[in-house]
Amino acid sequence: MVKSQAPPATPEAPTADVPATPPVADVPAFLAAHNLAPLWQADFDQKENGNTRPTILDGFYGPEHRHISVILERVVQDAARPGVFRVQGRTRYRKNITPFSGTITVEGLKPLNAFPDLDSAERAQARVYTASARFVLREDSTAAGAGTYRGTALLDFYQLPAGTLGLVQEMPGSDLPAGGGGLLFRGQWQSFRTGKRQEVAFATYAEAVLPDAMADLYLGDRGETLNPKYARLDWSEAWENNEWWAKSPKPGLSL
Repeated sequence: MVKSQAPPATPEAPTADVPATPPVADVPAFLAAHNLAPLWQADFDQKENGNTRPTILDGFYGPEHRHISVILERVVQDAARPGVFRVQGRTRYRKNITPFSGTITVEGLKPLNAFPDLDSAERAQARVYTASARFVLREDSTAAGAGTYRGTALLDFYQLPAGTLGLVQEMPGSDLPAGGGGLLFRGQWQSFRTGKRQEVAFATYAEAVLPDAMADLYLGDRGETLNPKYARLDWSEAWENNEWWAKSPKPGLSL
């Protein structure tokens, strides 16, 4: 199972008195009052070998579904346009680590019929939404094989009356818009040099973008051996104890 952190415990069964989340009448006003930047970054303050470990989004690139990893290292809300988030991060594809910068632009918020992993009192007060957005992530043009990622993104989150925000997470394979992990990106990558395009998708849980592949990712009843057809497509990287995110300098691209 590919994931950036352990999945939350299965929430208690919802109760009938949980209020429905109302629609957002004024999306810009909501975003001005509730900064979603930490959620897009999915900063869970994880530690690994003494280093702060960013949330790694896993997914696929191209028709073969070759493995790709993405981290959003910095997300800043635009002061003048609260629906625009300026981002920096890095991709890892076939051992190449490439910095990028770009934007995530929220276009809509809708009520979400989901029950966040909270205690019963908080869950009864939580309002749950899914944010839909466009993203443009431009890799460092001086890097070999660089290009631009464009597409749509989904963010499933909850809001508590005190203002606390959090990702809505369920077990991988959930039918929530973002697939259970809270974040999902789908789109295309286009080469700067050739203009060639490839389909790409990445999420907190790779099962959200590759549900069929996950069924035969391993061989054997207990899943001890990675299926060779996925090993050759770099999926073994997802289980390697390789702190690639800590070894490469952070991108120097300006927001």
